[in-house]
Amino acid sequence: MTDFVFQFGKHLINSIRLLKGWTAEWAHDVNYPRYNGLGVLMEAVKKSKTEFSQSDRQNIAQLASYLEAEPADLLADYGEYLKLLTQKAHRIRQSQHADTWWKWAKSFFVKPLEPVPLPEDYFNLWGSRRQLMCGKVVVDTLFSKGITKLDRPLHPVFGALLNPTGGSVGAGDQDLTEYIPGIHTADDPLVMHAIVHDAAGYCYNYHGVGPGYNYTGSWTPFPTSKPYSGQANGLSIMYALFARKRLKLH
Repeated sequence: MTDFVFQFGKHLINSIRLLKGWTAEWAHDVNYPRYNGLGVLMEAVKKSKTEFSQSDRQNIAQLASYLEAEPADLLADYGEYLKLLTQKAHRIRQSQHADTWWKWAKSFFVKPLEPVPLPEDYFNLWGSRRQLMCGKVVVDTLFSKGITKLDRPLHPVFGALLNPTGGSVGAGDQDLTEYIPGIHTADDPLVMHAIVHDAAGYCYNYHGVGPGYNYTGSWTPFPTSKPYSGQANGLSIMYALFARKRLKLH
């Protein structure tokens, strides 16, 4: 795997090209049947509590078998994942608790963080390539910024579990894939933008690292913590990059 690190200009473009070429043989495209093996296993892990119960260990063992990964490595990843869940919950509580007059005044204008939504049943995101690609950007970013403490990034599955709706085209748990023809795979500029945009915004809001939704570093009137930030700039870069690739100008 190649690490995805947010660097602006040509470095960001090269990272996006590498991400586009990354394949996850255990993932599927969103137009495949929903209840594939990986999706079911991921949902089972997501329901786990913040402890190493016997059922948690069984879920991780089954997941490791499906991914053909070392169970010990995945258990170590799971331990880091639980710490990230705790950090995320802490940041949510912090955003909701006005302990100073400035935070109290700010709360009238800035919406506090909310728990990351889970995918709804009507679209097939669990275990999809786009969800795993978004998860890869998340775990690579958290590793490069020193948030996770292992000597390697977590498995992309855990990045997807942290931000399950990452990579969906739409706001929150509302996916527009079924309404827009031709964007069922990750090999589309709109989907690729959603993948990187969601991952960058998640890392910034819930773990305090990365560039936020405005991942291109371009000018925008909106704060980078807001999902509508960086939309036009990110889409412009993605469409230009995909066009250059088709025309063999890179």
